[in-house]
Amino acid sequence: MEILLRAFTSIGVLLMLIAGVMLLKRIGTLRKEHGQMCSALIVNVTLPALIFVTLLHTDFDWGYAGMSFVLLGTNVACLGLGWSIARAFRLDGPRTGPVILATGFSSSSVLGVALIGELFPASRELVVEAVIIGSLGMAPLVITVGTMIALYYGARELTKKER
Repeated sequence: MEILLRAFTSIGVLLMLIAGVMLLKRIGTLRKEHGQMCSALIVNVTLPALIFVTLLHTDFDWGYAGMSFVLLGTNVACLGLGWSIARAFRLDGPRTGPVILATGFSSSSVLGVALIGELFPASRELVVEAVIIGSLGMAPLVITVGTMIALYYGARELTKKER
């Protein structure tokens, strides 16, 4: 029962944060142009800090690398699935790119790591596993292949050579 209470508490905090942001947007405190800054803070400050603090006092286990390769392979298969779905529905480029990216790279690792930490505070090992497997299994593809997919399908003002 304790784990259920922790899960509901963690999800409740996330929902309150979302509601707070929606309220700030509605009253005009947060505007659309602030979104890029908030995203940059999350990706460049909050997430790296969470990963660093989690891994600070942890011994690396090479077993994580194997699981990371499994995740990497799964992501590649899902990218192909996303492309197949976009082709089946005859989507144009601006719609194909997001389908491929969402299918291949949808991950709960950003919220998942925090949620695992809340649900299992005594088991730091679970959080470490989630961080390492998620980072090694997802980040290389997102940074390289994900960027190329976004440029190819999203940048209409660029020529094919520039893309």
